[in-house]
Amino acid sequence: MNKIGIASPYRVANYGTKLQAYAISEYIKNITGKETEIINFAPSDDHRIQVILRKVFSCKRNIARIKKIVMDKKNKKNDISRKQLERVRAINKFDDMLPLGEKIKNWNELKESSKQYDCVICGSDQIWLPDNLKDRYYTLEFCDDDVKKGSYAASLGVEVLNNRQKKKYAKFLNKLDFISVRENIGRDLLKSFFNKKDVTWVCDPTLLLTKKQWSDVEERPKVLDSISGDYVFCYFLGTNEEHRQVVYKYAKEKKLKILSIANFKGICESDTKLSDFQLYNLTVNEFLYLIHHSTMVCTDSMHATIFSIIFETNFITFERFKNSDSDSRNSRIYSLLKVMKLEDRLYKGEKILEKQIDYDENIDTREKYINYSKDYIMKEIV
Repeated sequence: MNKIGIASPYRVANYGTKLQAYAISEYIKNITGKETEIINFAPSDDHRIQVILRKVFSCKRNIARIKKIVMDKKNKKNDISRKQLERVRAINKFDDMLPLGEKIKNWNELKESSKQYDCVICGSDQIWLPDNLKDRYYTLEFCDDDVKKGSYAASLGVEVLNNRQKKKYAKFLNKLDFISVRENIGRDLLKSFFNKKDVTWVCDPTLLLTKKQWSDVEERPKVLDSISGDYVFCYFLGTNEEHRQVVYKYAKEKKLKILSIANFKGICESDTKLSDFQLYNLTVNEFLYLIHHSTMVCTDSMHATIFSIIFETNFITFERFKNSDSDSRNSRIYSLLKVMKLEDRLYKGEKILEKQIDYDENIDTREKYINYSKDYIMKEIV
């Protein structure tokens, strides 16, 4: 059969989500020589009546819908809504580079289609958030019993689970043939209550591809035709005004232009007022180029941080969440910077650290971490 399937949230219109889906499929295809495809299904395609009813009566989903309606009305007044749709279309163009399988229409088709694979992998990104378990997709519960299955660099996105949640995790973990997660905190959390199988900490799949491989994917955006000299590239998922003001002060002192992926998940007035160029129709390939050729990347995104490291670009990472927030996902940033020995690149509430990163200094540590992850894939998947 010689075919591998990947369950990944590739449909999410997010730069990092698209790039991790590309990376895991590309790397596994290259090292196995097997046909590798991303399963063309998402939990929204599951139209079973019990699933529909659960979503209709979900308080959390309904609150999110109301917030979206309110935000959309606010956006329309500022013409932000139209621009955000342009962004979604620009990001989704990258799907042409993804090895998507045949469209799967429902849960029964999904279960039947699993039989065509030697192995099914779920990964990566925050697929194991507690709320995602209800869909039973990224837990691989749709797979035929005879199919080898496991996770690569799955992320829980949380640091604490209650007893009820622990039981749900243990139930599906016990059916997997191999288990790996993206953060050391996630590994330690799972191992604290689940000891029937090994849980391994591996790198994000984007780190499996080389700087050269990613350079071949990038494309120079036309916005750079309007800029002479160096620039700061900003990609904030959160709406913290202070973070933008810090970047603005730094850029003005250094006489740098600010290129910003403005208002990505919500309205932030400083994105418009304090940046020189607001980017709404930036493609994924252009996103890579701007990180690669930036003087400084300022971000609260894990993947923008990762690509800064891959391209050996100077960067500062801000905390997107307050640590007191119940849904804080800062742990993934802490975990990444710690293993890369770049903890000083986390913004501490003072001036932006201007010191150039000496990427040669800790190259052995980074390569050891990445090579360990590659060895894990060879052992469990190949």
